[in-house]
Amino acid sequence: MLDKKGFDRWAGSYDENIEESSEGYPFEGYYDVLIFIQNSIRIDENTTILDLGIGTGLLHMSFIQRINFSHSFLFYE
Repeated sequence: MLDKKGFDRWAGSYDENIEESSEGYPFEGYYDVLIFIQNSIRIDENTTILDLGIGTGLLHMSFIQRINFSHSFLFYE
């Protein structure tokens, strides 16, 4: 199991690693889960989304694309 430093080192290539390994352990079904979540949440101009900043942002980016929101308000560290 990775500790915080291990995840910090992995963060830069995490999405690429998932894409490369999405048809086997441990990431099989990863994209299916993202698609299920995307399709389960209704988003319109009155929707409020709280993103706690966990992960690499794949799911977050799909919501941004659906609401066409200004990126300058979204990325804050």
